[in-house]
Amino acid sequence: MKKICFTLALVIVFILTGCGGESSNVENSSPEVSFEEKTSHLPEEAITQLNELPDEVKGVLRIPTEFPSEPSLSVMANPPKGDIVMVLTHYFGDDSKWSVMVHTYPNGDGVGEEIENTEKIKLDNGAEIEYHTDEADEGEKVHFIQWREESGVFHLIQLMQNYENPKDEVTKDKFIEIVNSMK
Repeated sequence: MKKICFTLALVIVFILTGCGGESSNVENSSPEVSFEEKTSHLPEEAITQLNELPDEVKGVLRIPTEFPSEPSLSVMANPPKGDIVMVLTHYFGDDSKWSVMVHTYPNGDGVGEEIENTEKIKLDNGAEIEYHTDEADEGEKVHFIQWREESGVFHLIQLMQNYENPKDEVTKDKFIEIVNSMK
């Protein structure tokens, strides 16, 4: 699982930034929760990285506060000179049995394709999302939730887990709790 996460993180670093020098035209889709409130539970290093982002991008980030166990955090938020295509926050379970990747596409560029076999679910905040699962290598199960806000911002949340011990399974309901905890 660590190899998959590391490889995926490297690929995402390469697509993190877009070309061009135009400024982003993203509206703040969560004005009721400040950036400071969203990030108050994060390590200082992660907050420092996220603070480098433009305010309009920080305003559309969704950051979970609930996890299956205590997480470690990796942030891919190196601000480019052009538009920001995607910001990734990656949370790892200290026990290495799960990871949550939160992809935020501030301008909704190049994402949101129809996926077969999705289930439509309504979150606590009223957002209608698409949920589906898939299997990765070595017995890992991957849960996906995706939605697009009215402003065009696209979110893709991914939960990967290793099922060496079936009692460690994070259920669909627990994954939805994680997504519902996002500020």
